[in-house]
Amino acid sequence: MKSAKGSHAYHLNLPCSMSRLHPVFPVVKLTPKPVDPFPGRHPKKPPDPILVDEEEEYFVEKILDSCLRSGKLEFLVKWEGYGYEENQWVPEDNIHASELVKEFYKRHSGAPRRIRVVDFDVFRKSSASRRSTLKEEEGIANNK
Repeated sequence: MKSAKGSHAYHLNLPCSMSRLHPVFPVVKLTPKPVDPFPGRHPKKPPDPILVDEEEEYFVEKILDSCLRSGKLEFLVKWEGYGYEENQWVPEDNIHASELVKEFYKRHSGAPRRIRVVDFDVFRKSSASRRSTLKEEEGIANNK
């Protein structure tokens, strides 16, 4: 502070980065901010990420949605300790919360999902056994 300019203003020494501002400020602008009348209304600081193989990883609180983008499965993730504005679409390969993914699909059975070759093999075997059963039933019905 350089000097007082009357009873309600002060002339300040400003850093070079603020050289375009007028250096005289009213007292109101120089008083500390008042104490928050509603303690706890501001969110707590989110948790720090953990380091896994020298990469930052965050905890997933909940899987909210899934979609296919350019043929790749992505999940809408709610991060633990962060607000809804931080929800983010994350590729399936970057999700390390298999239990939460299973829980999501239990709640949303029609949501897009990745189809594995194993699923096709099971489907092929079950449909082949159904076809053979139907052919046997037709053969029995034709012989009568």
